[in-house]
Amino acid sequence: LGDLLAQCAKHFDVIIVDTSTYWREGHAALLEMCDCALFLMDQRASSVRSVNHAVDLCKRMGIATNSFVYALNRCDKKALFSPLDIAGVMNGAHIYELKDGSVDVEESCGAGCAEELIDVGNALVASIKAMLADILPDTKKSKQVMKDFGNRSADKNAKETVAEPNVDQH
Repeated sequence: LGDLLAQCAKHFDVIIVDTSTYWREGHAALLEMCDCALFLMDQRASSVRSVNHAVDLCKRMGIATNSFVYALNRCDKKALFSPLDIAGVMNGAHIYELKDGSVDVEESCGAGCAEELIDVGNALVASIKAMLADILPDTKKSKQVMKDFGNRSADKNAKETVAEPNVDQH
């Protein structure tokens, strides 16, 4: 896997590897190779405990954890544990709050139309965009991606604004 990532790194600025929750030695090697590791969790105690356990394991193995980023999926203010509670468990680390995208996310993804979420300005998309602005490498290419990401919904809104007067005319 390490060789594969080394080859991919020659061609891509960002490589995403979903490691699941079961960790082995190979995962440690991946973490040592990366510039940023994103840990995605939710507000359930088991999820927070799992991420905390993985971070503790990394520390015991001598893996630097300063490049670790934490995101709280489907963040809800009514949940048992608040983002502040979870930050405390994670030794004061900043926790990105990924908002619940409501039924829109499930419907769009289920229909194979996840790209449409960008167009409608969904709360989840807005929170992901804010997180990515902070964690993507500071390269010309990543700046263009973020610019394009923001322009998709702006372009759609502009088209709708232009189209509106034509609809109302008789």
